This record gives sequence, C-alpha cells and structure tokens, in this order.
Amino acid sequence: MKSNASWVIEQRQAITSALLQLPASQRQVVELAYFSGLSQQEIASRLDSRLDTVKTRARLGLRRRRAAIARRRFAAGGCLVVQCAAAYGQA
Repeated sequence: MKSNASWVIEQRQAITSALLQLPASQRQVVELAYFSGLSQQEIASRLDSRLDTVKTRARLGLRRRRAAIARRRFAAGGCLVVQCAAAYGQA
C-alpha cells in the first residue's frame, strides 16, 4: 500500500499532467477558477469574454481533465476510490 504522502504526490502529478493536456483557453479558465478562486463572472470580465463562453470552457476543461486522470489511473492499474478506501482501512 502506498503512503499518504506518495499518494498525494501521485495525485498532484495526475492533475498537473491533465491540466497541461487541455487547450490553453480551457486551461486558463480552470486555473483561474481553482487556483485564483475567481467566479465565472470574474473570469469572464478578466478575459473580456462572454459568461457563456467561460462556462463552456470550464465544463469542457473539467470533463477533459477528469477523463485524462481516469485514463492515467487505469493505465497505472489504480483506482482512486479503492486507494482511498485502502488508505483508511475501509477496503
């Protein structure tokens, strides 16, 4: 079983890798929302974009990010739910 620290490092790497695979416009919206804590309206204002455009980019970016992380876990033979349950003695 992996230590909690190595699991956290692995998850960060998966998220970073998935973000880097996004088109720049989607990555920018996701990063502003999650790392800068901006609302979608604030992001639209900052990027001089329509709110609908920001919402679409966020939705598509998050969908692609989730898919990329899932592919990475599948390729590594892991499953986040199983790893979490095992880490907390629930598996």
